[in-house]
Amino acid sequence: MLNKTALITLAVIVAAVGVAQARTRYLAPLTGAGKGKAKFDQRVNEAQLEVEAERLARNAAHTVRVGSMAPVPVATDAFGRLVYNRRFGRTGQPVIGVGTPVSIRNGAGTVVLSGTFAVN
Repeated sequence: MLNKTALITLAVIVAAVGVAQARTRYLAPLTGAGKGKAKFDQRVNEAQLEVEAERLARNAAHTVRVGSMAPVPVATDAFGRLVYNRRFGRTGQPVIGVGTPVSIRNGAGTVVLSGTFAVN
C-alpha cells in the first residue's frame, strides 16, 4: 500500500513540474529598411522579450514598440545593430500573442522595421 501511495505522489509531483515548465514561444520576423526579429518566451512564472535588428543607421536613436507596451528608446551601436532585452516576473508580463505588432521607429518617428508575432 505504501508503494502505491508513493508512486501516486511521485506522479502528481512530476505532472506539476511539467505544468510549471510549460512554455509558449512567439517569433516576429521584422522587415523593412534593415533586418531583425522579435522573440517572446513565456513560462508560468517568467517571460522574456528580445528585439534585435541590424543594418540600421549607426549610432542613432530608435524606439521599439511591442503591442500595447510603452515605447522603449534604444540606440543602435557603431555597426547599426540594436538590441532590446527585458525579463518579466510572474506579474507585469505584457499581453503578447499571435498577431501582436512589433515596430522599430527611427528618431523622426518613421517605421524602419515591423512585423507581427506568430507561434514559434
